[in-house]
Amino acid sequence: GAGDVWIDDAGDGELRGGLIFGGSGEGKLRGFAFVYLDDVGIAFVFNLSGGRSLGCGVLFKVTLAGKETVLYSFTGQSDGAFPQDLIADAAGNIYGATGGSYAHRNGGTLFELDTSGTLTTIYTFPEGAKGTSPRWRLFQNSEGAFYGVTQFGGDTSTCAIGSVGCGVAYSLSATGKERVLHTFGKTANDGEEPSGGLFDAAGNFYGSTFYGGIVNSTCTLGCGIVYEYSAKGKYSVIYSFTGAADGFSPSGALAEDSSGNLYGAVLSGGSGNGNGIIYKITP
Repeated sequence: GAGDVWIDDAGDGELRGGLIFGGSGEGKLRGFAFVYLDDVGIAFVFNLSGGRSLGCGVLFKVTLAGKETVLYSFTGQSDGAFPQDLIADAAGNIYGATGGSYAHRNGGTLFELDTSGTLTTIYTFPEGAKGTSPRWRLFQNSEGAFYGVTQFGGDTSTCAIGSVGCGVAYSLSATGKERVLHTFGKTANDGEEPSGGLFDAAGNFYGSTFYGGIVNSTCTLGCGIVYEYSAKGKYSVIYSFTGAADGFSPSGALAEDSSGNLYGAVLSGGSGNGNGIIYKITP
C-alpha cells in the first residue's frame, strides 16, 4: 500500500515524511526507493513497480509538503524498466539506470531526464559480454563520462552463479561508447555479482560483490569481496570475506572517512545473532 518517504532536508538529522501515492495509473511503491534531494527541497525518487500496465516503474517527485508529481512512466520497451538510484548534474538534469526491460536484447538502459521533463535513453545494454542489468548509483566525472556496474552479464560460461553471468564494471563515454573495465568471476577468487555502486575516492573506484572470493561450508558460492579499480586501470581484490566473525554477502554502497578508510555492511554472519556487521577497511 502507500507509505512515507523520509528525508533530512535541512541536514539537521530530523526526518520528515511525504505521502507516497497509489491507485490506478500511478506507481505503488514496492521494494526500495532511493532519494535524490535537490537544493530547493524536492525529492526526486522512483519506484520499482507500478506505473503502466507492465509494472515498469516511474520517476516522480514529492515536495516536503507531500505533493507528488509523476515525471515519467517507463514502458519496459526501448526506455527500459525498474529504475535504479538517481544522480544529478550541476544543471539539474537527472541520470539513472534501468535494471532491465521487456524488450529483446535490451538488458537495461542509462537515461537522462532533462530539466524540461524529457527522458532520453543514452545507452542500451545489449546483454552478454557487455553486461546485463545495470544497478545502483552511477558516477559521472567532470568530462561527462559515466561509471557503474551491472549485476549480471559478462562471463556467462564459467561464472559460478550460473549462465546469467557475474556482472561487469563499465564506463560510458560522453559520446555513448561503452567500455568494460572488468568482468567479474572470470578468474579464481574474484568477486561475483556486484552488490553496490562504484565509490570514487581520489580517482580510484571501490565496490563489493555478493558472492565470489572464499568458498566454504558457510558460503557455497563465495562469501563476497571488496575490490579496487585504480585510476591507472588496475583491478585488485583488497579484501575477501570469510563468513566467520567478518560476515558474508557485502551489500550496499561504501563510504569513506577523512583518513581514507572505507566503511560498508554485510547482510549476514558476524558474531552474535548473525544478522550482519558494519566493517572498516584500510585500503
